[in-house]
Amino acid sequence: MSGYPGFGPMAVPGGGAADGGLNAAYAVWAAAYGQPTAAYGGMPGAAYGQQGFAGQCAYGGGKGSDQGYGYAYGYGKGAAKGGRGFGKGKGKGKGRFGGKGFGGTPAGPRADGEEANIDGEKEGAAEGGAVAEEDGETGAQQGGRERDPRWQIEMAQRKAKTRDRSAISQAQRCAQLRFEKDVLDRVQGKWVDASDESITYTVEGSLCSVAAEEGEARVFRNRLSVYNGELCWDARRFWHYLDLAKLYAAADKPESVEWNPGEGTPPTKQIIWNRAPPEPEVPADLVRKGMAAFQEKYNANDMEFCGSCYTDSCYVTVNGGKKAGGFGPFTTPEEVTTFLTSLRNDMGATEIDFMVTEVTGSRHKDTWTSSTFTGACDAFWVEVEDAPLGWKIKRDKITATPKQQAAADGEEAAQAASTAEAVAEAAVA
Repeated sequence: MSGYPGFGPMAVPGGGAADGGLNAAYAVWAAAYGQPTAAYGGMPGAAYGQQGFAGQCAYGGGKGSDQGYGYAYGYGKGAAKGGRGFGKGKGKGKGRFGGKGFGGTPAGPRADGEEANIDGEKEGAAEGGAVAEEDGETGAQQGGRERDPRWQIEMAQRKAKTRDRSAISQAQRCAQLRFEKDVLDRVQGKWVDASDESITYTVEGSLCSVAAEEGEARVFRNRLSVYNGELCWDARRFWHYLDLAKLYAAADKPESVEWNPGEGTPPTKQIIWNRAPPEPEVPADLVRKGMAAFQEKYNANDMEFCGSCYTDSCYVTVNGGKKAGGFGPFTTPEEVTTFLTSLRNDMGATEIDFMVTEVTGSRHKDTWTSSTFTGACDAFWVEVEDAPLGWKIKRDKITATPKQQAAADGEEAAQAASTAEAVAEAAVA
């Protein structure tokens, strides 16, 4: 006899256990599959598909229940979240310790004695259509996987592969840098174009400065770098590759190098560099002595002497040359003489006075003043055997500013400085 609250005692139809034999049937099933045995809790306590079986792992889990565990029921990896009621579905997942269907436990062979397939798939019903593989692995499965020798070997191989690839890349990069440094060390310094000595190339580090000694063209700076195992000179408009065979055939400090047009470059020609001779150093005392003589003869209106201070082939500009709104270029001593005569006698630049401010290598800088102009000079000297001092000026960049303009600029600068000072004092106050 059994009953429900409020209904009184009720007889079991046909006789038998009060629970209809459910507890006994569940005990047999649990013993066969190695699951913990516990009494079926009844509707209020543990409804199948609602709250799970009390005392054992919930099969898929019901709505509102604890999460079920995958094990070997086709839930694959991880805990399977419960669906709604008795929804039908099919779950598939890789299982390392169970076979197909309901065969096998997490720890070994299936109950029917057949060996579990370690790499087999597990299939089974997933309540509510939930696929357990979406929710990760359980602790038991993860621990078992980490104990699997094949998994350990696979992870070790992955790490070794990554480590070896990184080491190889680093070694290749270091080798490329050593090669680039070795080649660049051999071409450092100043070079002269074999077809035009007025064009010079100065290599400093990985930069190549291209300049024309004659003229006021701007200096181009190009990059030298290793590309596909060759040293590339990238001038943007064209590119060349250094002839490495001839470079290494020469000494550590070659006197000549060849640059061949690169593949796909716009039309260009082979360029040969010849190492420039060491730049002579003009004595500072000689420069000051020469400029003193130049000043004396200029003020005495002896312009032929002043013109003779320049080499037969020279390059002299005033305020950037005619193209920039100035004068020149003057390329012979006679042209320089004509300009200096006009400067003194037509423009009133008399009583000139020079002050040498710097002497470096074969170059000197000075500032000068006169009755109507002020300015500066940036000149390069070369040795000349039959010259009175043994040296003459080959290139000279002269700047000249009318004194009225210079005075106005000076007054404007002084006023700006005074205003800035007043503003600073006001801010402090």
